Amino acid sequence: GPNLLVPIDISQCTDCGNSGEFNYNVQIFGGTPNVGDTYSFNVTYSDGSTDTVSGQVTAFGNTGAVVGAADAVTNMNPGTSSPDSTTLTPNFTWTFPANPGDYVYIFNLQQNNCSSNCTVWQIPGQNSGGGGFTYAETGSGSVGTIDWAVDPTGNSGNTPNPGSLQSSDQYNWNIIVQDNNGNQAQSYAQFTAQ
Repeated sequence: GPNLLVPIDISQCTDCGNSGEFNYNVQIFGGTPNVGDTYSFNVTYSDGSTDTVSGQVTAFGNTGAVVGAADAVTNMNPGTSSPDSTTLTPNFTWTFPANPGDYVYIFNLQQNNCSSNCTVWQIPGQNSGGGGFTYAETGSGSVGTIDWAVDPTGNSGNTPNPGSLQSSDQYNWNIIVQDNNGNQAQSYAQFTAQ
């Protein structure tokens, strides 16, 4: 496809978790893809047969353009007036992008600098089959909110890991904005639990 310098051989990913056994990101030198650009993959199956699969870059939501910074959430706050400190049970707030009802949202909270099972909480929950939560489930006006231990999708079993936040530990959280084509914009923030 456009702006790819050379063909790339993508092998099976043995540590991609639940995100798929083939997972690869490529840096495109020479410019941002344009809506309508087509990228093709030649697939060789274990029996030696081959296929060519093509995909076209789609516009983000109804913007007519590829995803950009204006499509992500802003003003992320873990529940206090200071962006770098919070309680052990924070309520998360953010400002939605324009046309927030056009998208679904995904929330992730992870402990920073941990060695295994760093995920504290995610919405929708892992293996829930849910695609995300909506503006109507978390927002009013331009502000979205997730209260501690309350899954806005109504899944009462999806709560943070017991004893989740530890005082003085750092945590990362993000909100992913996703359109109907699976295009995503992400915003990240960090805080220290107090």
